Amino acid sequence: MDFMDTAKKLIDSASEDIMHAAFRIIGALLVIIIGFRIVKWVSKKLRSSKFSKKLDASLASFLNSFITIALNLFIVVIAVSILGVPMATIVTVVGTAGLAVGLALQGSLSNFAGGFIIILFKPFSVGDFIEVGGYSGNVTDIGLFYTTLVSLDHRRISLPNSVVSSKELVNCSAIGTRVVNLEIGVSYDTEVPKAERTLIAVAKDCEYSLKDREPIAFVTKYADSSIIINLRYWVRSDDYLTSQADVMDKIKVAFDENSITFPYPQLDVHLDK
Repeated sequence: MDFMDTAKKLIDSASEDIMHAAFRIIGALLVIIIGFRIVKWVSKKLRSSKFSKKLDASLASFLNSFITIALNLFIVVIAVSILGVPMATIVTVVGTAGLAVGLALQGSLSNFAGGFIIILFKPFSVGDFIEVGGYSGNVTDIGLFYTTLVSLDHRRISLPNSVVSSKELVNCSAIGTRVVNLEIGVSYDTEVPKAERTLIAVAKDCEYSLKDREPIAFVTKYADSSIIINLRYWVRSDDYLTSQADVMDKIKVAFDENSITFPYPQLDVHLDK
């Protein structure tokens, strides 16, 4: 009887331990599943909240990424504690793991630091058109580790923040206006003043040209087969490429109407008798 009682107690105790472990595992899984969904919902609400709209778009994007990662980590810690792991142990493990991960992911940490530098000094904001590291495009997101651009041909480009914050960067949208410089070649028998007046008239006629800034045209070079005239006019940053296409189309029409010819390669050959 003693043996049977002891075996029964062991079985009952094991059953209780298994049940407790099962409940803890289920509870931890539920916390993770529900918690991650709540974090996703909170992140979505933060993006559309009045508070986020009041902030600079770059700062709002960066903070949202940071808060999302922090909340997800908090959910994981809660789930692990439900499994019965002491909080002191969790803190020790997280600290040790953080050190190991930090050493292994030094590049990611530099990206994280680069993100802080971008937010702090604001060399550009979401929506700006920038050129950096051989790439160019409109900034759509500034995350914890990467800055995302959309190029003119609609390619999505993700650049490490460490690269963006350390490379030479051109912000084409910062001032709000840009100068369009077009080099137009005309033949040597062209009346230069007439060609300059024609180019200025074309720039003025362009709907994207700023009316408070006068276009200018001037000779910049006497090339082998042509005279190079520089046409310079001002537009809004967003209209830069569109204006170029419009002006280039109108230059050909204007030159034809005014009998101004484009150059073509010429070679003078002299024969000695």
